[in-house]
Amino acid sequence: MKNKTPIECLDAILIEIKDITNFNVHRILSEHLNYNFDNETDENRHYFNELGGTVSRLGITYGYFETFNNSNPTALRLTDKGIKAKEVGGHFKYEKHLKKSPLNTYQKIYLSFFVIFGLFGIYKVFQPTVDISDFQKLKTDFEALNSRFDSIVKLTSKSIMQKSNDTLQAKNSDDLNKND
Repeated sequence: MKNKTPIECLDAILIEIKDITNFNVHRILSEHLNYNFDNETDENRHYFNELGGTVSRLGITYGYFETFNNSNPTALRLTDKGIKAKEVGGHFKYEKHLKKSPLNTYQKIYLSFFVIFGLFGIYKVFQPTVDISDFQKLKTDFEALNSRFDSIVKLTSKSIMQKSNDTLQAKNSDDLNKND
C-alpha cells in the first residue's frame, strides 16, 4: 500500500469517480487500494488517513475538487477542470493534454502572419522586382535622354548668346519705350 504516491492516487481517483457531484476520496481510495480497515494495523490506518487527506488537498490545490458541504468537509465534487481531467483519463493525461497546444489562438494567428511576411521579405531580397536586363535598358534610355537634354541646353544657350549680339535691335530700345 505504501508504494503509491499521492499524485498517483489522485490520478487513479479521477478515473474511478462515478458520481461527480458527491464523492468521498477516502471511500474511493479504499476501493482502489483494496484497503480493509478491519485487517490493518494502526500504523497503516494512520497512513491511509494521511494519504486520503493529502489526495483531497492535492485535488483541491490542482482545482479538480471543491467542497460543497460545510458540515461535511470530506464530501467533494468535481469542478469543470476535474470533469475535463476525468474525461481525458486522469491527472497525468490531462497535463499532457494541456502541453499539446502550447500556443493559444492569437499566438497562432500572429505566427502565421510573421511567417508569411517573413517569406515575402526573403523573396523580395532574392528576387528583385526589376530584372537586370530591364535595368540596363533603363540605364541606356537615361543616358540617351541625358545627352539630348545636354544638346538642347547647348542650343538654347547659343540662341540666347545670339540674341544679345543681334545688331538689328537698338541697344537702348528699352529706354525709348519707357519715355512714351
